[in-house]
Amino acid sequence: MLTNIFSEAGSNYLSITFRRRQHTDIQCRVEVVPEISGTMVWTNAVLEVGPPLLQEGGFEQVTYRDTVPMELAPSRFMRLKLVQP
Repeated sequence: MLTNIFSEAGSNYLSITFRRRQHTDIQCRVEVVPEISGTMVWTNAVLEVGPPLLQEGGFEQVTYRDTVPMELAPSRFMRLKLVQP
């Protein structure tokens, strides 16, 4: 897993890149929050950047970016949440 900065249309966005299995019941959810506090509400206000990149062993690499440009949000936090239905 790698957090990074993704540039698009002159703006920078917090982003996360990770590998996941292609065929699994586990859902990978990327979530963001403006600040870490006792009353945080994580949201899924993210966009997938391009199609998944196929990798060996039944994996794919995906990148998601925040929808709020970094210049408009001095602090943002991103997490990867794994959910098994």
